[in-house]
Amino acid sequence: YVGESLRWLLAKGKTRRAGQTVARIASFNKIANPVSGDEHSLLSEYKVHCKKHHSSYLALVRTPEMCRRTICLSLVLFGVNFGYFGMTYNNAELAGDRYLNFFLGSLTETIAYGAGGFVVMRFGRKRTLFACLLSGSVCCLLSGVISRSGGWNDNFIVIFSVLGRLAMAACFCACDTFTAELFPTIVRNMGMGVCSLVGRVGSALAPQVSGLRDVAFAQLPPLIFAAAAFVGAMVILLLPETVGQRLPDTVEDVERSGAKPGPQDAHTSQSKLNGKPGVQVQSAQLVNHV
Repeated sequence: YVGESLRWLLAKGKTRRAGQTVARIASFNKIANPVSGDEHSLLSEYKVHCKKHHSSYLALVRTPEMCRRTICLSLVLFGVNFGYFGMTYNNAELAGDRYLNFFLGSLTETIAYGAGGFVVMRFGRKRTLFACLLSGSVCCLLSGVISRSGGWNDNFIVIFSVLGRLAMAACFCACDTFTAELFPTIVRNMGMGVCSLVGRVGSALAPQVSGLRDVAFAQLPPLIFAAAAFVGAMVILLLPETVGQRLPDTVEDVERSGAKPGPQDAHTSQSKLNGKPGVQVQSAQLVNHV
């Protein structure tokens, strides 16, 4: 019962289905159909424009800005998955009652997922991810360097491990949304797939690295997990914030927006690209109107 994304239909040049979708939405909302008269020609112009931009996996690395975003987001998702699952596996090695440690870990994750959405909307994707990755890295590092000599030292290790797990779990509330918003509509699903694949490589490597405590020294796995999360936090700084910004539709939108995308910049650059003022912007307005 859920229709296809109107923005995706426009970006793929499926104007007839887009018109049908708009008509169905307008009918359900009991408003006048905005796709009539000149709007049909607008959709046709947008279709001609989008046909010039063939979507393929090569588009993710063909241009400088797209290559930068693909590499950075892949590193971020690797750090998030690698750090999160690493700290989860490390939960079994904590001192004290393992059932209590499991309960504390589950409780912190519940808090992270419940509050993460509000934090992302209040402070933005970029700042939330940076803060969570950095704090998760610090907590993981501290849990690894503190000597396991019993007493309060073991308690501090448990506290930092639980807090680090909370921070890494909160990353999942922002990383997928942030990744999707940074890729243009024409290759968004491909970009999400590639970055998710790299992230799952981190998930698969986490238990292998956790096993290094048996062949090296106990502090080595937390140090590696902390380093991966720290790299992800630093890479986040190279990416633009997406809250309040119009989503890019084509690779050209991404290249022209650079590191500081904005509605005004997108309007100017797209007008130059089409030779017809505001075709892209009017299409976006049509999507927002419906």
